[in-house]
Amino acid sequence: MRLCGVLGAEAGVLTPEVVEEIQSFFRRCIDDLTERIGGPEAEARSFHVMATLEGGMMLARAYRDIGAFDQATDSLA
Repeated sequence: MRLCGVLGAEAGVLTPEVVEEIQSFFRRCIDDLTERIGGPEAEARSFHVMATLEGGMMLARAYRDIGAFDQATDSLA
């Protein structure tokens, strides 16, 4: 799983400095995706893409099956 995904899930118990860095990382990812996607709904789509990828990785890990990731992310294609 992605380190920042795990850290994001634990943000409630981390130091404010670490939380700020995690938020900065995700904001940069969202901003980059938003620019690449373009259009009026680009930011909402970017959030959807990030959430789907993070969730897909968690499911694949929980099931110990990469097919769970593929199934979770099929809608992105």
